[in-house]
Amino acid sequence: MIYPLLGDDWDYSFIWVPNYGSSDRISSLSDIIISQYEHYFHWGGRVVNHVIAQLLLALDPFWYDLLNSLVFVVLIAVIYKISAPKDKINFSLLTLIALGLWFLLPDFTSTVFWITYSANYLWSTVIILLFILPYLNYYKSTEKKGESFIFLVMMFFFGIIAGWTNENTSVSLVFMLIIALAFFKYEKKQIPRWAIAGLIGALIGCLFLLLAPGNYVRLDRSQEISIATRLYFFCKVYYHNLLIPFLIYIFVCFLYSRGKKDFFKSIHFKISVFFFLFAHFCALAMLASPGIPDRTMFASVCFMIIAIGILYANIDINTKTYRALKALIVAVLLIYFGIDYVSKYKYTVYLNDFWHQRELFVLEQKQKGVLDIEFKGNLNMRDDFNVYRLGNSPDDWINKIYARYYGVRSVKQGEW
Repeated sequence: MIYPLLGDDWDYSFIWVPNYGSSDRISSLSDIIISQYEHYFHWGGRVVNHVIAQLLLALDPFWYDLLNSLVFVVLIAVIYKISAPKDKINFSLLTLIALGLWFLLPDFTSTVFWITYSANYLWSTVIILLFILPYLNYYKSTEKKGESFIFLVMMFFFGIIAGWTNENTSVSLVFMLIIALAFFKYEKKQIPRWAIAGLIGALIGCLFLLLAPGNYVRLDRSQEISIATRLYFFCKVYYHNLLIPFLIYIFVCFLYSRGKKDFFKSIHFKISVFFFLFAHFCALAMLASPGIPDRTMFASVCFMIIAIGILYANIDINTKTYRALKALIVAVLLIYFGIDYVSKYKYTVYLNDFWHQRELFVLEQKQKGVLDIEFKGNLNMRDDFNVYRLGNSPDDWINKIYARYYGVRSVKQGEW
């Protein structure tokens, strides 16, 4: 609740038109439809994500904070549901999932707290995980159930929504669903019609996303990057975000395999590998993008945590040494979490106070009739917080959307 609206939040609070041309705030569903039509043809195809963002930004702050927090809780719950055995509650698994998300998710404060970024990464990942749950349940089930036409239709439309989220996750989702259907045919001897409908829906959603005219408008403005440079950035982002989950996965695989014959044939190992591959396909898909920011690894990290969690939940070791080691790891991580939480909380309070003081200054200047505003002092930045500073020129994009949000002619950052 203390994390302020920032950057893109100021922009998407208005009816979206190219070049920040609208001065009307979002006040109805029709405003969002107009915004996303313009957005689709002039900027990008992430209609689902930005509809969520604009719906949230049109609400009272209490409600968008509450809904955003609930969706993060849903992310933890869905990861736990996929990972945990059905016959018992695994408190250490639930704790480690929550801690894993806190420590491993890239740009955690941005992709979870920041409304526009959370709609693009947190919400879209939850949508995809909820969509693939029926596929996982079917693969793990030994019962043959009748197919409902209503469920088939629901999976088709849910597939469109899931496939229309983020470029790298959507392409990977379609590819992994094809692999899942191949496994259904090979191991269960049949592919349910709802699973095919879901795949078709995901493919349609993915095409809507990738073929958006706005993507090509934006690409025309981007600088061409060589394959070698893309590989360099990919390796850098992989090192920062996926190397530690990868090493943890190898270690947990070792623990899982102890005392198990043909462990690689077990259903838990197969599902774990499915998410491991899903995570890496999502990451590799970013090689097609001209830029690979850390936040694009959000879904990949979530899938890696699932891959680890599935094996961890089914480790068949019950020695005193293992239980003591597990308790020690959880205790150390909880202590470190407490320290890190306090540190992030203090900076978030500072961040909120900083922008609140600027808001008060803008309102004071407006009352005096001053509409061209120059700020003194500047924001102290932290590496683990992806936040914006205003620029020195009124023509900087961030300055333009800030000025429009507060109803002044221009703003700029003066001398410190």
